[in-house]
Amino acid sequence: MARTTTPFTTLTATSTKCLINSSVRGIESGQDYQKLAGVIAINIVDFDFIPIDEVHTSFHLWEDRHKDTMLTDALEIHFISMVKFRQLSNGDIINNHLYRWL
Repeated sequence: MARTTTPFTTLTATSTKCLINSSVRGIESGQDYQKLAGVIAINIVDFDFIPIDEVHTSFHLWEDRHKDTMLTDALEIHFISMVKFRQLSNGDIINNHLYRWL
């Protein structure tokens, strides 16, 4: 089955590659993997591509059938949609630390 390339798949692939490369650089050959530091990727984007009505979304590695089982908390990918942010009212912005920072 052929994959369709969209801004979401392209950005997700790029973000994931950078995330993995950053985590791999944190350890030398032969070292204990327990010493790997967690890596967080933050993507601030100016287009709407995640079908969730949230300004900020975050993703982790979860087991497919058992959504309450996280593989690791060492990898996180965050997306901040400026398109959705600009649609907020001032009241929403004032009461949220992230939105005030944006």
